[in-house]
Amino acid sequence: YLLEFRTTQCKNLPVDWIKINNTKTFSRYRTPFIEKKLKEKDLYNEKLLLECNLAYKDFLNHFTDDYENFKNVINKLSILDCLLSLSTVAAQPGYVKPIYTEENIIEVREGRNPITEVNKTTYVPNDILLNNENKCMIITGPNMGGKSNYVRQVALIGSYVPAEYAKLGLFDGIYTRMGAQDNIMSMFKSLNGQSTFMVELQETSNIMKYATPKSLIILDEFGRGTSTYDGIALAYSTLSYLLENINATTLFITHFTAIGSLENKFPQCHNYYMNYVEDKE
Repeated sequence: YLLEFRTTQCKNLPVDWIKINNTKTFSRYRTPFIEKKLKEKDLYNEKLLLECNLAYKDFLNHFTDDYENFKNVINKLSILDCLLSLSTVAAQPGYVKPIYTEENIIEVREGRNPITEVNKTTYVPNDILLNNENKCMIITGPNMGGKSNYVRQVALIGSYVPAEYAKLGLFDGIYTRMGAQDNIMSMFKSLNGQSTFMVELQETSNIMKYATPKSLIILDEFGRGTSTYDGIALAYSTLSYLLENINATTLFITHFTAIGSLENKFPQCHNYYMNYVEDKE
């Protein structure tokens, strides 16, 4: 709301006009009328802001009265959204309805990891069989060979499974230790001064404390956060404890070949290796 004049013209302007700013060539003014109206505008803006705040507080008070109703509606809508998403996925080709049983078993034929599959043009499916005779899988193999993807495809969400066949037991708990990069809470703990190794030990300790024979345990390269010899000792003793004292269904990924000797000590434990094809080009 400024009136702009060349500097050479300013000497003829009314004396009650208010100079706001100027440059070498131009000067800018407001008339008393404009100045008065701007002050009125600022006053009305303050009144408007005050009324808006009062209206918003009144809205919040009304919202608070019906908070539980809104909360229930949002929860129901979120469940409906999840069910619709699961039904959409279930209708896609390559998904099968799992058979659920009270047995301690995970049997999946030609299983796939749905997240990885979306990002790859080709995907090599894998079988998995965990039961009372094969209750612990020690999985080794090269880096980027698919070990972590393999243990993630245990398909326990309770919906259709990306596989040709799936038979799943009911577990009382699922306990995983997949690395700090896969766990937001682990990342926060690391930022708060706890080392990756300390977080790894704490989370594994909780698994050993709360898991039962009816639980599913997944440990991915436990012991990698410290030196090689210490890591081997920790991984060996931890898996030995799980097999001897808890005997839960367990998937244990490791690069420590010494862990494989536990197969000779525990009949329910077996070694598995992620195979690969070498491209000489």
